[in-house]
Amino acid sequence: MAARMHHWVSQGYLRGFARPGAPNHVWAYDFKSDKSFTPNTHNVGAERDFNRIDIEGHAPDAIETALAEFEGEAIAAIKATAEGTGHFPNDDARTSVLNLMALYAVRNPRLREVHRDFRERTSKMIMNVVVSSKELFEAQVRKAKDAGFIDPDAVADYDDAKGFEERGEFRVELAREEHIRQEFEVHDAVLQKLGQRQWAIIRTTPDSGDFVTCDHPVLLRPTRPDVMRLGFGLKSAAVLFPMTKDTFLIGEFDMDPYVKQASRADVAALNTEVILEAERQVYASDNTFPFFNPSADNFEFLTGAQLSAAIRGDEAGTDSDEDHE
Repeated sequence: MAARMHHWVSQGYLRGFARPGAPNHVWAYDFKSDKSFTPNTHNVGAERDFNRIDIEGHAPDAIETALAEFEGEAIAAIKATAEGTGHFPNDDARTSVLNLMALYAVRNPRLREVHRDFRERTSKMIMNVVVSSKELFEAQVRKAKDAGFIDPDAVADYDDAKGFEERGEFRVELAREEHIRQEFEVHDAVLQKLGQRQWAIIRTTPDSGDFVTCDHPVLLRPTRPDVMRLGFGLKSAAVLFPMTKDTFLIGEFDMDPYVKQASRADVAALNTEVILEAERQVYASDNTFPFFNPSADNFEFLTGAQLSAAIRGDEAGTDSDEDHE
């Protein structure tokens, strides 16, 4: 049977943040429910039929199957990099990791909703113009019938259409295949810009604590306080990517590649950026990771056990983990 649960953050990647002694489980915090729990990696960063296609001559899970093979190679490259002490072990490993980053950057529910919302707003603007006069509406109906989009015998009532538009009683959806097509097109452009960047690998130490990741693990960070625009092709933006609980990537155009041993403050600062970028969930090996209280001005160190209280704006405290699948 074809798999129906499709991951936009792969299980193999999430296992790089697995709980000690439980390679298929991570500690997670969910912003929506304000709960921490320990899910199986199968059940997070995923959505039913996210990559399913309905195209004649192709299996419904063809995209998911192809991505699984590609992701497996990328995860092996991440593991080889994390287990080393220097930079990427070779150019192939670097390319595989950057490919995975590009995929995560462009293929996720948040961007799909951005694209859908843009198409909906554009469609509503067009419809508003079409029903601005009866003459224009009827002219557009004739064109649609001539083009075969509307049954030639169909009756299109102007007053009904105008009322429908004014009430806004519709939602524009994009076919999943259209989302997938757009994602692969944008992927190539993002990968090119990632390949032009130089990369620093930040590694934890026994005293620094672990890195965390989230449901949108590729981040853009301004390189200067005055930066207003971020993009993968802009020198004013750095790209951040937590590779594993022990390794973190930072990419910029104007720097030399380097490897750095992270202090606890380094880890806390990067973890804070990942937490603030998360759409809904943060993942870690356990709840002892450091981060800075985002609502404090004095770089107050907190740990994952205090994340819920920090998000609520409460005084630093602890929350209780709820272990379930």
